[in-house]
Amino acid sequence: MALTMAEKLLSRHNLADREVRAGDFLEARIDGAMCHYHASEPMVEMAQQAGFKDGLPRVWDKDRVFVLLDHHQPTLTQKLADENALVRREVERLGIRCFHDSEPGIAHQMMLDYGLVRPGELVVGNDSHTIGYGAINAGSTGITRSDMFYVLLYGELWFQVPSSVRVVLNGHQPRYPIAKDIVLYLAGKYGEDFAQSMSVEFSGALVPQLSIDSRMCLSTHGVEIGAKFAMFPADDTTRSFLATRTEKAYEPLQPDAGAEYEKTIECMTECVQEHLVDGNESGAANDLHLIGCAYRELSKYELALEAFREARGYFKKLKEVINVARCDQKIAHCLTEIGDGEGALAAAQKSLDVFVTAHDSTRETYSLYELGKAQIISGQEEEGLNTLDRVLEVVSENESKDFEFILEIERKIAGVLHKLGRDEEADEIERRINSIAEIVEED
Repeated sequence: MALTMAEKLLSRHNLADREVRAGDFLEARIDGAMCHYHASEPMVEMAQQAGFKDGLPRVWDKDRVFVLLDHHQPTLTQKLADENALVRREVERLGIRCFHDSEPGIAHQMMLDYGLVRPGELVVGNDSHTIGYGAINAGSTGITRSDMFYVLLYGELWFQVPSSVRVVLNGHQPRYPIAKDIVLYLAGKYGEDFAQSMSVEFSGALVPQLSIDSRMCLSTHGVEIGAKFAMFPADDTTRSFLATRTEKAYEPLQPDAGAEYEKTIECMTECVQEHLVDGNESGAANDLHLIGCAYRELSKYELALEAFREARGYFKKLKEVINVARCDQKIAHCLTEIGDGEGALAAAQKSLDVFVTAHDSTRETYSLYELGKAQIISGQEEEGLNTLDRVLEVVSENESKDFEFILEIERKIAGVLHKLGRDEEADEIERRINSIAEIVEED
């Protein structure tokens, strides 16, 4: 049977060693327990209430209990100072090996930065924002202090497998943070408890563009919409983040094709509709532009064209000349990719005319690049070659070298030269840029 990430996570950790589905109850093996400044209560007070007069007699695994004194550093009251001192004594007495005392940062941030949690693991903490470790594909959740007392003793805990909601994030990452905006949109649209006791799985074209910081913002705020887990898939961004933080092996979680979800939310698409209902055509146009960018990154050029053309229509209606030209530039790119040279030429020239008139040199360069590519696929190889040479000259003169863009242009030029039978020139360019490409790829 096809499983969601939550179902797969808890099936892996089921002490009964069997597959579980949404609604099932199980005893689960815990991979890690995060305790912060409230650690004294399950370690001492609840232990004493359970008959252990000296506090916890042991912890189930000295390497998998993580104590991080945060929140009150430095302490503002004697009571808090006494609590921190008690935690220090208990950590030493119990032999807990992972203890971070009075270090800068919040416990949850330190859990990730110190490599204490990994994809596919089941981690609990005595704080509701423990859910944030889902940013790196872990199943993590906050638990009560009494539950933590049990976990510290036995390294296991009962769960009911949550049903799952799939949140598909379409669109393109702008040059500013948007994670909190997404959370606020979801809460505003569906209510602050629409994911109550559920597992939220994030997916979509926007996800690979999101930093770990942005993912952690979204996962951490999962608790603000009632979620039990809030998980991202593991990808290159995840692996790159972990590479410098842990050498331990991990087994990422991926939902199975055909997994059953309680509901699926298409975030960016719905944002467009919300804007239109509200009469906010500018907001709809910007969202459509972002959707087009996402489809373009996925090489879904027909869908991208549809979004860009719709966005262009709204921008034109609003007389936003620069934004119309931005759409034309991207339309030219998509048309080139599907082989419509005539259409690409027309769109590229329109965008170029606007940016030249506006003295927008940066956008002018990119439009000129699209024009050169359009000329090439239209059979105007010599004209295209001259255009690409102009683009390369401009880009190479920039103090801050965009080597990836330079390499892209040079490869296009080499391809045209081969087509024109000028193989020696093309081979020399390819030999030269291969050295640079090797350096860029290593970085």
